[in-house]
Amino acid sequence: MGAFVAVLLAARAPDRVSDLILIDGGVPLRLPANVTREAISLDVLGPAAARLSMTFADHGAYRDFWRAHPDIQIAFVPGPCLVPVDFDGFDFGIRVGKPADWPDFNCDPLISCRKVFVAAPELAASAAPQDLPWILSEGPHDLRFLAEAGVDVSRIELRNIGGEIFEVEAAKRGVGAILATEVVVRQALADGALVELDLHHPEPSVYNVITPKEPVREPVRIFLDWLKEALGAPQV
Repeated sequence: MGAFVAVLLAARAPDRVSDLILIDGGVPLRLPANVTREAISLDVLGPAAARLSMTFADHGAYRDFWRAHPDIQIAFVPGPCLVPVDFDGFDFGIRVGKPADWPDFNCDPLISCRKVFVAAPELAASAAPQDLPWILSEGPHDLRFLAEAGVDVSRIELRNIGGEIFEVEAAKRGVGAILATEVVVRQALADGALVELDLHHPEPSVYNVITPKEPVREPVRIFLDWLKEALGAPQV
C-alpha cells in the first residue's frame, strides 16, 4: 500500500517528487542449491502463483472458480463519506440513497438493508428507547428517522462522540443507542455486543453502485457482477 501511494503521488504531482526508490520489504529467502528463483517462487507462493497462469473458458467458469476459492474477503463496512461522486482515477463509487440523487450517473442497487436501532444490552435494559441517550450523526436524517420511528426527538439526550466512525464502538461500550443499517452492525448483533430496540422504520437503506454514463470496462463489470452476487443483491 505504501508503494502504491508513493507511485501515485509521483505520477500526479511530479513537481513534488525528486526521486522515487522502491525497496522490497519482504524477508529474503536463501536459495537452495540448484533451485531457480522461478521455482522457489512457486514453492513459496503455491496456488497464488499458479493462478497467475490460469485461463478460463468463459466468465461463468471464472466466477465458479472464485466462488469456490474466494481469496477476496467481502466485508461491507460503509463509512460516513458525504463527498460527491468523483471518478478521478476510480471506476465506480458506492453511495446510499436513491437513483434520483445521481441523475448524471448510472445507479444500480447493490444491497438493501433495514434501518435498525441498537444499544448495548445493559443500556437497552435500563430504560425505554425514549429515555435512552442517543448517538446520532450531525445531519438531519438520523433525527428524522428516529422521529418517524415514534421517538420524541425534542426530549432525547444527544451525545456527541466526535465522529460517525466511532458510533458502533461507542454503542458497544454503552455510551448511547444508535441508528444504523443492519449490515453495519450485523456482527455486533450476532456477537451479542448490541441488541435491537423495539423501534422500527419502514424505509430500507439502499446502497448503490455509481458509475459514469459511458460503459464500464469489462474487468470492472465482471467485478461488479461478482460483488452483487456475493452481497446477495439483484443482478440489474
